[in-house]
Amino acid sequence: MPDYYVALVKEFLELQDFVVRTETKFPILKRDKNGIMRTSWGDIDILAYRIKDNMIAEVIVGEVKGESKSEKEILEIIEDKFENKHVKKWLQGLIGLSEYKKYLYCWSWTSKRREFANQNGITPVSFSEIIDSLVNKVEEHEGWIYLNDFPNLMLLQFLKSKKYILK
Repeated sequence: MPDYYVALVKEFLELQDFVVRTETKFPILKRDKNGIMRTSWGDIDILAYRIKDNMIAEVIVGEVKGESKSEKEILEIIEDKFENKHVKKWLQGLIGLSEYKKYLYCWSWTSKRREFANQNGITPVSFSEIIDSLVNKVEEHEGWIYLNDFPNLMLLQFLKSKKYILK
């Protein structure tokens, strides 16, 4: 996935008090045609967790796509990322948990696809929802807030101050 989209989702989640890792690799062990075990690598676009009382309280595994996805593509993402036995085993070893919330971040969602994702245990999030959330964060503060680690928030703040964003 293009780095910008992943960075936008990362910032969105960090502003909700998640600790976020991006483009996290996980090992996949498979036998080749000769029966020899080989390691290949898969990746998770977003691995986010929230800490409460010094314990992991919530875990999100997220896939980020720059465009909308068909129902077939959503099912492939479920199989490859969200229900992948290698992901679950790797997360169990990494954080002691193999249960997590599944999020799919896409450019946009039709109501039919949103319902399909929900029925399959996925929380669908559009980029317009993310931008709206960041604009609302800007509106919470009067005057300029400097948050070095949040370049998208800073850009939206600048655009709003110049009245490029009228909301």
